[in-house]
Amino acid sequence: MTSKNRFPNLRFPLTLIFATLFVLVGFDQLCGQGTTATILGTVNDQSGAAVPAATVQVKNTGTGATTTVQSDAQGRYTAPDLGVGSYEIQASKEGFQTLVRKGVTLTVGSQPWWIFLSRSASLSRR
Repeated sequence: MTSKNRFPNLRFPLTLIFATLFVLVGFDQLCGQGTTATILGTVNDQSGAAVPAATVQVKNTGTGATTTVQSDAQGRYTAPDLGVGSYEIQASKEGFQTLVRKGVTLTVGSQPWWIFLSRSASLSRR
């Protein structure tokens, strides 16, 4: 008994479609994770407690582009999809001292983590 291909005319187009998808998805992986970076961090008070709903502004000093995010209930913030370059990060909330960190350099795929300590001029990197 011989096996017959039920859809002989679809074999080539389907193979071509899957090969094209494989090349496109594979090409993206070969090129790395993209051309952006992410800044992560936390905003804490002097005792180490989280500062929720703090505004964190991330400014590209070369282009002037600004991304603004809010810290969550645990004081964590994430500013994703930032272009490479030099940045200035500012954390603020009413009742707390505004803190600024200058000279943060992002490279492709980097994810620096910054901890802001409120009511103090200090900013430490983890």
